[in-house]
Amino acid sequence: MDSIPTPTQVAQRRTVGIGPVSEGHADSLRSFAFFPYRGPAQIDRSELGPRAWADVLTSLAELAETENWTGAANAERSLPILDSFLRYTHKRLVMEDKIVVTPDGEFAATNTGLLTPHAEEIFGLFQRNRHDGAQGWYFLRWVAESDRDLLKNFPEPPQMAEYVT
Repeated sequence: MDSIPTPTQVAQRRTVGIGPVSEGHADSLRSFAFFPYRGPAQIDRSELGPRAWADVLTSLAELAETENWTGAANAERSLPILDSFLRYTHKRLVMEDKIVVTPDGEFAATNTGLLTPHAEEIFGLFQRNRHDGAQGWYFLRWVAESDRDLLKNFPEPPQMAEYVT
């Protein structure tokens, strides 16, 4: 089994131009995938991005075990603890090369490291983005490990990020 690179090893790889991931995934979650707004159409276009992201966070919070994702202070961001958790988890998944892509390159999946109330792992399911000049992936939805589309496309589910070896 390959060892997980340390942050120092990743930094060294970046300085010699090798980048942290063989697949070339963006290490920023919102650069990696487009997250669409699926709410009512009557919304100011300037609000689409923030509202789409807030909806993505809310849908994950609703699928996951109950947790206080807001913290003690009122924040301008929706669910700031979950927001930070997802962003840093994605960076770690990129660093560890744990984003799984189907052999045909049509779908990708990531392990959020979260569980449903029934102790099923939760994954992000993405489809190849067909728009030129956009993020490489299009967010479909959060899914539990028993989801039919996940099982059909990923015989081996993506692994969780590891922070301690």
